[in-house]
Amino acid sequence: MVISGFYEPLPPAIPSPYVYAYVALPRFGILRRVEFLIDSGSTGVMLHSADVRDMNIPLELLRANAVRRSIGIGGVRRYYSEPGTLSFDIGSANLWCDLDLHIIDDTAAPSRIPSLLGRDFLNRCDVRLNYHAGIVSLTPVSVNDYGEIARP
Repeated sequence: MVISGFYEPLPPAIPSPYVYAYVALPRFGILRRVEFLIDSGSTGVMLHSADVRDMNIPLELLRANAVRRSIGIGGVRRYYSEPGTLSFDIGSANLWCDLDLHIIDDTAAPSRIPSLLGRDFLNRCDVRLNYHAGIVSLTPVSVNDYGEIARP
């Protein structure tokens, strides 16, 4: 079972690998399809400004959750941790996993920064990226009978 993605041109930058996933935040009854940049430099799954706004995540209800600071290409940002589920539609099957999602605190941050699919998910997969062949594939290393992608 392979999760397939695509390359998105970002002129003047080099095209980058992306994948779609459904994000579920059970506490808020939110389910939304999100485009994620595959980012092995990110420690976690990060939901950034445009997606946080589109999903109508009630940030005021996240304030009591664990806060973490992240330093990266987008500068220094604060994120709130929220349990959630990522799921991937791969044709006749659905793959999913539960993990902590990191939600940016500042929805006024630049919306050009995409949401990131980081190592807490990528480490569960064999990752293959080949721009010249147009390949973006994430093959989960371990999937149970229910489609759950297991931790390594």
